[in-house]
Order: sequence, then C-alpha cells, then structure tokens
Amino acid sequence: MDFNIKEMFDGAKKMQEVLGEVKQKLHALRVTGESGGGMVRIQMSGAKEVLKIEIAKEIIEKDNSKMLEDLLVAAFNNASNNARELSEKEMRSISGNLPSIPGMDLNF
Repeated sequence: MDFNIKEMFDGAKKMQEVLGEVKQKLHALRVTGESGGGMVRIQMSGAKEVLKIEIAKEIIEKDNSKMLEDLLVAAFNNASNNARELSEKEMRSISGNLPSIPGMDLNF
C-alpha cells in the first residue's frame, strides 16, 4: 500500500468541509422534547441549543415548583436525546461521502 501525504491532506480537507456542512445543517434543524403529556415542551436545534420553552398555564397556576422542575428536566432530556439521534442520523448519511483516509475509521 502506497502512502501519499497529499491524498491524506486532501482527504482531511474534504472531510473538514463535509463536517462543517453537517454542523451548519444541524444548527438549522429543530427537535422538540416534551413531558407531562405535552404540558412542558422544549425546542432545541440539532446542535443542542435550547431555542424555546413552553409551559402550560395549568402547571404555573398550581404553583407546584417541584413538579415543574421535574417536567423541565424530563422535557430537556427528551429534546437532547432527539437532537443526538438527529445528529447521529446526519453523520451516518454523510459518512459514505467522506474520503477514505488511511488509519482513520469513522464509525458513527
């Protein structure tokens, strides 16, 4: 097997470009996590940035801070898991387009 440093650098550059495109796409994609049957919803970007939190008035009116805290944690974790799954799906979809670089194994 011949080792060509130029091919390796070209492949790494291409990989960096493709990964940059995926990162940009993930910032634009949206996922939602919810808990309490939809009483708390958190919208997140595919890059796991919280964009919006919706809380049903019924929870606030009950003045039950412990329940609200639990629902917020559950909704955040649900949104975070959805964002992780979206990210993994996007990475798998482009892994076939990435160049083969000797010594690098891209398992997503």
